[in-house]
Amino acid sequence: MRFRRREVRSAEISQRLALLGAFSVISLLLLGLHLAGVQLCLFNRLTGLPCVTCGASRAALCLLRCSFSEAFRIQPLLTLLMIGCGVYFVWTSFWMFCRREVVVVEITRKERLILLTVLCSAALLNWIYLLLVTD
Repeated sequence: MRFRRREVRSAEISQRLALLGAFSVISLLLLGLHLAGVQLCLFNRLTGLPCVTCGASRAALCLLRCSFSEAFRIQPLLTLLMIGCGVYFVWTSFWMFCRREVVVVEITRKERLILLTVLCSAALLNWIYLLLVTD
């Protein structure tokens, strides 16, 4: 795995801001639906079992209230992912707006396979956890 920096193009900043805006709007809509009591999970409605991402909305609300342990108890994998994405966003924003650079991660095919295996294993362990702790 290699990290390298490259100069950011102005069109790239616009694209990243548009992507961030779209992600924010979708997240707010999903949280609003959750707060309104709408159950969006088709898997849960059909099987009665939690899906791999069950509890993500509640965990996000706990993170917004800075209740990290409660968020982790509800949905461990996605809580770590949300915190990681937040740190990544702050880090890349600093590099992009202050230094006018982006950090590019280059990974080999073998590293990509290892990463995919680790992520799939973590998702499976997270699902087993949700199956065991969900009422």
